Amino acid sequence: MGYVGLPLALTFASEGFSVTGFDIDPMKIEQLMDGRSYIKHISDDVIQDFLIDGVVYLREIFGPEWINFQNG
Repeated sequence: MGYVGLPLALTFASEGFSVTGFDIDPMKIEQLMDGRSYIKHISDDVIQDFLIDGVVYLREIFGPEWINFQNG
């Protein structure tokens, strides 16, 4: 959910797709779940709208789960 992933996820969500976003940084996920953007050009209102509409789902991948995901 970085500077490429978050705008891309929001673009897909705006077209009606359900989107699941992953990040290893629990602070980013917490901010987004609270409806706060950490990217200057994406407003908090945009994040809140997508969360309210239920089209963006956020998950934290951290620790062993991330290693298993990477190694497939």
